[in-house]
Amino acid sequence: MSSPLYTPGDRYRLVQEPVVPSGGDEYRSPFRRDFGRIVHSSYFRRLVGKTQLFPPQEQELFRNRLTHSVEVAQIAKSIALRLNLLLARDGVEHEIDLDIVETGALAHDLGHPPFGHNGESALHKMMHEHGGFESNAQALRIAARLAKRTLLPGNPASARPFGIGKRGKDYRAGYNLTARSLLSFLKYDRMIPESSSAERITKGYYKDEHELVGILKERVSGATDPSQIKPFKTVECQIMDIADDIAYSTYDLEDAFKCAFLNPLDLITTEETELNELAPNVTAAIRKEHPDAEDVTVSQVIGVLIELFRDMFDFKTKSKAVFLITAYQSATGMVRDGYKRLDFTARCVGDLVGSVSIAWSSEAPVVSRVSLSLEARTRVEILKQLVWKHIIDAPRLQIPKERSYDIIREIFSRIEHSRGAVLPDEHREIYRRTPETGKKRVIADFISGMTDHYALSYYARLTSAGAEHFLEPVF
Repeated sequence: MSSPLYTPGDRYRLVQEPVVPSGGDEYRSPFRRDFGRIVHSSYFRRLVGKTQLFPPQEQELFRNRLTHSVEVAQIAKSIALRLNLLLARDGVEHEIDLDIVETGALAHDLGHPPFGHNGESALHKMMHEHGGFESNAQALRIAARLAKRTLLPGNPASARPFGIGKRGKDYRAGYNLTARSLLSFLKYDRMIPESSSAERITKGYYKDEHELVGILKERVSGATDPSQIKPFKTVECQIMDIADDIAYSTYDLEDAFKCAFLNPLDLITTEETELNELAPNVTAAIRKEHPDAEDVTVSQVIGVLIELFRDMFDFKTKSKAVFLITAYQSATGMVRDGYKRLDFTARCVGDLVGSVSIAWSSEAPVVSRVSLSLEARTRVEILKQLVWKHIIDAPRLQIPKERSYDIIREIFSRIEHSRGAVLPDEHREIYRRTPETGKKRVIADFISGMTDHYALSYYARLTSAGAEHFLEPVF
């Protein structure tokens, strides 16, 4: 007999709540209430002002972290609907909960700091000897600790409104989400070491959340030793992760085409030396999902790209030279034509969603394996690598990249040097009450919660670099 996909342990919360809240809320499941807590939170709203690909202040027509999260949620829900259909056809009498899937997708980027990946790298450099900084770990920390909604039982009056008692005990319980919802965006099942390389970010969760993660896995798995389930990544989290990859590998390209930052043929004509560096990275990424996959070659990368764009432009020629000549006008037209761009992303997303499958586990349904086909995963990883190479790491973006590094590091250093004196009132009090070993983390929490605009404004007020005023409402 198959184990259930959902059990009472999935609904566990750090702080116990009535099954049906006062006022009569029986029409919503606990997971639907979790969804609402994310949607109505200030951390979620702030994503509208955080960089996805291009800085929000550059052009409002580009995607930002909030619109990206909404798109990931839509793709994730589509994947879950399709998998439920496949499960039903296979005679599996369980359905993946759509509310958990959407909650995980909407929450997955809550921890991203201002300035996108550049801000994340800068914060990690400041924190690499103190537990590091990583956006996925920060998302869990926000949802389970920092968000202002719930305090742990036994909190004294002195803990309000800061969440920390006068003696430094932390009573914060964040949104108080269910265990299953929190695990829906725990992408990396490992604790980040206290000290690590300043250059390389370690994916995982912080030491402060280690005990919590153990409790969540125990409740959700029902196993006496959840550490034996490796990797521990729930069905909903796997769906979210794949949806994120699909969005990242398609919609970021659409934005780059839209502003003529990139032409579709730029991808195909990537220099061979760059492709030689790219191929091993693609291979390594593919083998996380398909361990027996063969090495990806440069010619295979070129072949995947040509086939992708041949389909896009409906070209029948098999000659690369003729393809490049004939494709030029169509590729240029795509940069100018919104209909073609939208058709490109719609077809890409539709094909990739249709390539997701599930290997149902009767013994441990919660970690049933969800994956893209080898062909689809190869395409996604190639596009992700090219997005990074041609856009995120592009020479034209090096000045804003260096500037954002400097802004984050300077803000961090100024706060630390002032012993928290330059922090807004509430954050200053949290800093003061936090034990010495945790003060750097308080600074990182504060900075990571900023929007791009707030970070620029705060930096200007700290340094007098173009500041028009010195008083601004706290977030």
